[in-house]
Amino acid sequence: MASSRSASVRARASVTIAFLGVMLVACPTWASPPQPANRFHLAPRAGDAYQAWTRAALHQLTETPSASFEPFMPDPQWVAALLDEPASPYSDLRPAVFSSDVIRGLPGSMQKRRAIAWDLGLDKALTGYQARAQRFSADVETQWPAVRPHIIKAGVKPYYLHRAHEHGGGASYPALTAELAVAAQTLRDWVDSTPESLRDAVGVRIDVLRRFEATGDREPLSADDLAYLADILRGELSMFRAGNVNIFGQRELPAPLRIARAAAASWLAVRTSAAPECHEDGSVNRSHAASRPEDPARPMCFSDATDRAVYAWYLAERNRELAATLDTCEGGPVLCERLRRAFASVAPTWMGAFPRAVMRYANHAEVAELLMAQDVDAGAPGDTAYLHLLQRAHLLVYPGDRP
Repeated sequence: MASSRSASVRARASVTIAFLGVMLVACPTWASPPQPANRFHLAPRAGDAYQAWTRAALHQLTETPSASFEPFMPDPQWVAALLDEPASPYSDLRPAVFSSDVIRGLPGSMQKRRAIAWDLGLDKALTGYQARAQRFSADVETQWPAVRPHIIKAGVKPYYLHRAHEHGGGASYPALTAELAVAAQTLRDWVDSTPESLRDAVGVRIDVLRRFEATGDREPLSADDLAYLADILRGELSMFRAGNVNIFGQRELPAPLRIARAAAASWLAVRTSAAPECHEDGSVNRSHAASRPEDPARPMCFSDATDRAVYAWYLAERNRELAATLDTCEGGPVLCERLRRAFASVAPTWMGAFPRAVMRYANHAEVAELLMAQDVDAGAPGDTAYLHLLQRAHLLVYPGDRP
C-alpha cells in the first residue's frame, strides 16, 4: 500500500513538473533553417476559408452548370488532394498546396488551401512552426518541449490541464482529463466574454470555474459540477467556429481535435522515460513510433502526426479508459467513477468534410423544418402529419424520386 501511494505521489509530482514548467529543457533548434514549406510552415491566418470557398464554388457552378468539380467534396477527396501520403499518420501536406499549381477541386489561393487543410485536421504540431504561440505567458514558455506544442494547438491553459489531472483520473485517464480541461477552458472563455450581470441568465456558472481552479484544501468537483462541465463540452462539440483564434493567438482547431491534442499533452506530461518515437527536433522516428494511431503496443510521435491521426489515437485511448477497471485508476475509484459517469456519454464525433449522405440528410432536414414552421398538415393526427411532412420534404429535395 505504501509503495503504491508513493508511486501515485511521484506520478502526480511529474504532472506538476511538466505542466507548471519546473522541468526546464532547452527548446530544440536546427543548425540551419528547414526548407520544405509543405512540412515547415506556420499556422494559417484566421477566417472561415472553407465557407468562403464553398460559396465561391457554388457561384461558379451556377455560372457554369457543366463544371466538372463538386463544391461539397467528400472527405476522402480532400485528403487525397491535400496530403502527400494519405495513408500515413505522419504525412506532410502536398508541395502543390504551397504553390500556384492548379489542383482540381481545390481553391486557387494558397492561404485558403492551407486553412482548409488545418481545419480538416491534416496539419501537425512541430514546435516553432504549426505550434508557435503568438501570445503566451511564462508558464507556456517554460513548458517541457514535448508537451508545449500540443498545449498550444489545444488552446488550453497549462494550469487547467494540471487541475484536470488533480480533479480526475490523473495519469490513468489522459483522454477524459483532456475533455475536462477543454470544458473548463470553454467555461473560462464564456466567463470572460459574458457581462457579470448576464451570467446567471445565460447559465454561465463562475462558481463551478472557481471550484475547478481552487488550490489547497478544497472539495473535489461534485457530480453536478462535472455534469455541468460535460454539458458545456457537448455544446462545444456541436459547433464549428472555423477560423477563430485561440488563447495563444493561433488559428483554432475544431473542438474534437483540440481535445485530442490536449490528451496528447496529458499523456506526455506523465512520461518518466525518454521518448524514442520522436527525434530531438520532434520529427518521427519510424523505427520506434507506431505506424497506426490505434496501436496499443507502441506510442505515436504526436508532434509529427496529423491532428486527425492524434484524434484517432485519442478515441482508442478514450475507449480503453471507459473499459478499464476502477481499481487501476490513479485518482482513486470515487473520483474516477465520478469523472467517467459525467463524460462517458459525451460524443466527441468528428467526420472531417461531410460525405454526400450527410449533405443529403442536411438538405432533407432543413426542408422538413421549414414545412414544420409553415404548419403543413396541421389538421392530421400526429404520426400521420409527421409522415406526410417527411414525404413532402423528400419529394421537394429529390423530385426525381416522385412515383
